[in-house]
Amino acid sequence: MDVNLSLSYWLFQPELWIIFGIVLVIVDIMVGFGLIILPLGVAALLVGVLLYGSSQQLFGDMNLFPSWRIVLIWFAALSIVALGLIRFVFQRPKADGDDINKY
Repeated sequence: MDVNLSLSYWLFQPELWIIFGIVLVIVDIMVGFGLIILPLGVAALLVGVLLYGSSQQLFGDMNLFPSWRIVLIWFAALSIVALGLIRFVFQRPKADGDDINKY
């Protein structure tokens, strides 16, 4: 099997994650799903940055991504963190006196 067709080869390419993140952010802005796809795009961008830093050995000898499964776990974890942060930042607190249905 050719190495370029392997899933593990493509998951370790930081350029793929950066492009994937940019596409997801643009889709969320254009279509307006209500901040559903945006955390996935932010997480993909962060995974791309971490992969690039790991390939340039910016973290020293520490190997953040020993297998392709760990790359996907990082993506999932960063997606959940980004979702929580975006919801926390953009969620408006409800004021008790501003309810128009109050009789």
